[in-house]
Amino acid sequence: MGRAGFTYAPSLILAGVVLLGLVLTVLLVLAVYEILLVVFLGVVLGVALSPVATVLERFRIPRALSVLAVYVVVGAVIGVFAWYTVPRVTDELGAMSEDIRTLQAEYDELAGGNDLPSIDEILAFVETRVGDFAPSLFSQAFLVVALLAYFVVVLAVGVFYSVVERPAHRVILSLVDVQHRERAGEVMSILARKLRRFVAGELIAMTVIGTITYFGLLLIGIPFPFTLAVIAFLMELLPLVGPWISFVPAIAVAATQGWEAMLMVSVFYLLLQQLEGHVITPLVQNRQTELPALVILVAILVGGALAGLLGALAALPLAIVVQTAVVELLIPWRRRQVQRAARETETGVAQPQPATPERAPASARLIARRRRRKGVEA
Repeated sequence: MGRAGFTYAPSLILAGVVLLGLVLTVLLVLAVYEILLVVFLGVVLGVALSPVATVLERFRIPRALSVLAVYVVVGAVIGVFAWYTVPRVTDELGAMSEDIRTLQAEYDELAGGNDLPSIDEILAFVETRVGDFAPSLFSQAFLVVALLAYFVVVLAVGVFYSVVERPAHRVILSLVDVQHRERAGEVMSILARKLRRFVAGELIAMTVIGTITYFGLLLIGIPFPFTLAVIAFLMELLPLVGPWISFVPAIAVAATQGWEAMLMVSVFYLLLQQLEGHVITPLVQNRQTELPALVILVAILVGGALAGLLGALAALPLAIVVQTAVVELLIPWRRRQVQRAARETETGVAQPQPATPERAPASARLIARRRRRKGVEA
């Protein structure tokens, strides 16, 4: 018993070390998951913009300068968008605050004559009930600063990855056995193409939803259509969920115009959600990412529940990575296993296992060792 226990001791120690390593890895990921998600989003951005830099390289422009030129153009587009959007949104938000104060005064007057709680009493009640969950002014300001910092980090990681994309691919492929490098390169190319299509599909969907929202609310006669359209544009970063989130401020603004406006806005956003779910998502997102609508919805909800806004934003790219690994690697491997088992069942003879990358070098060393032994004995 003592000898047997001594024999199994190294295996138990190794299993304990492996388990401890897995636990520490999980704890480390949970501690820095926000940083990992930001880096991942930066890599996705770099993958999406890298082909543009590759095109510029054909004109004998160095890779670093090509990448810098691409991101300068992207920054200029974002700057023009902010220059045009921020003043109009600020003006509409100022006018919106005046309408809210007017609506609050009208409600307080109505509440005073009908023994209803005032707005201040309602807010005090809500604060006492959900005070622990409601973000303070400091936390809101910190959230804005954190989002801006994350945005800068995403751009920086995207620039860095675009510059080192080819060396990074060579390093990754060097870690794969020679027999499988060609297939690994194909899978990496397929994944990069899907991620580029995902980014393009997101931009198309955001533009379409934002444009339809602006002209639809303008046609209905709802105040502040530009601000509400910008909200819808940004919320489309979360497909299928975005229109419902952007519906909340729209119905709040419509409440200042009466029940008819609320009804028209409700119908409009319902039609907008149906348009996105049955036209935009199937034609743009499903075709570009090859992900079913149900998978898109579940991925966003799970990502948001686990990691908040960053998790929701990174959910679809992560789902694309998992889907590519399953379709291109796991399913073909499992299909080969099933086919081998079926042949063994039909013939009654065990099929020879293909030499794995680890077995081939070992067998070669064994043959060389035997030859050396024969030479010594001779």
